Amino acid sequence: YSEDLKGLGFGATIGLLYQLSDAISFGLTYKTPQKIKVKGDAGMSGYPITTSEAEREVTWPMWLGAGIALKPMDGLTITFDAQWTNWKQMDLIGITFDEAMWNVPVPGVGQTIAEMSEFQLLWKDAVQIRFGLEYYITEKIALRAGYYYDPSPAPDTTLNILLPEITYNILTIGLGYKTENMSLNIGFEYFKGKEAEADMSLGHAMPGLHNNDIMVPVVGFTYKF
Repeated sequence: YSEDLKGLGFGATIGLLYQLSDAISFGLTYKTPQKIKVKGDAGMSGYPITTSEAEREVTWPMWLGAGIALKPMDGLTITFDAQWTNWKQMDLIGITFDEAMWNVPVPGVGQTIAEMSEFQLLWKDAVQIRFGLEYYITEKIALRAGYYYDPSPAPDTTLNILLPEITYNILTIGLGYKTENMSLNIGFEYFKGKEAEADMSLGHAMPGLHNNDIMVPVVGFTYKF
């Protein structure tokens, strides 16, 4: 079985910053849910009708963050924030097929291809915890480091490799350089995944040992005219 689906979604991000003093500031961020429809072709080898047009609808959840930044001395900024994601609303990702034969029970199975192809996620809401440091060693050069904990919203009963949501511990480092008109920022993130195991008895899970380590380099350049 295979799918080749594409779609486009739109959302908005709203932020609020309140500076209590030169040394303390607070921030809030809200991201709206994003409803995305993906359409394309699905294929089933060995079935009497091997292809069908298909559509899934996914709502990427609401996200809310709050944080504080402290400046205990010149050049040093310390940050802490928590970010809550409404993953619980991603309970089930269904699919519809244009081909009528794909919407009737498969002989000997008792389920339609649509029922067998849906993702039952049963995710729960989760909160990320983040810490960060920035220190300007000169007026132009900044060193940065951080850590954040990203808990998995997925129970072991629905783990799958198509939506690989596992728990991560993430370390970050960075270097920034700025002048009056230009800034260059280089960073690196290392995601250390926590192993999770699912077996055949756990509902809709793909059986096996699930884990993932990710390394992400980042480069940003800004020029002001």
